[in-house]
Amino acid sequence: MSPPDAVLKWAASVIAKYPGMPTIVTTHDYLNAKGERRANPIIDLAAIDPIHNSAEDLWNDFISRHDQIFLVLCGHHHGAATRTDKNAKGHEVVQMLADYQDRGQVSVDAGVPLVRGKPVPIGDGWLRVLTFDSAPAVPTMRVRTYSTHYEAWADELASYAQWYKANETPTLDDAAFVKKDAFSVPLSDFRARFGAPK
Repeated sequence: MSPPDAVLKWAASVIAKYPGMPTIVTTHDYLNAKGERRANPIIDLAAIDPIHNSAEDLWNDFISRHDQIFLVLCGHHHGAATRTDKNAKGHEVVQMLADYQDRGQVSVDAGVPLVRGKPVPIGDGWLRVLTFDSAPAVPTMRVRTYSTHYEAWADELASYAQWYKANETPTLDDAAFVKKDAFSVPLSDFRARFGAPK
């Protein structure tokens, strides 16, 4: 979370040891639910202590400078968001937030009283599953979201939007809300960066 320069230097050394290797970066406080690279205002480490790098610093000083990085995953902010930006070499970097810990349908199902009008948040077992298909000329990344509690995929659960949309992104229609957790991303410049599959 908000890694200092020493951590970025270490990460750069790992990347340098494996040139040309497709690289995924995981970090904590990076994207918010609007897809902006902004810190959670509750704990903004870069604002508290300048040793820490902000999300924008992390992008400018590390992620965008290492062409091997094609994907960034993060949490901390409740909700889901995806954005794609071009790095310093002009290649796309997909950045995704997935954080479901504020969800509480399981507590509603168990009859737990609401707290300040909201369900008690326990996450409901939701997690992201990424599947990469590198066989086509344009490789793809399929994103789906699964609940280990409900043993169901978000895009196959009829009540998914009804359960969560009002507390997360009430302005979206149901289909658009579900699509935030079930979609495919063409990795259009993956071949140019990493070559054909071996």
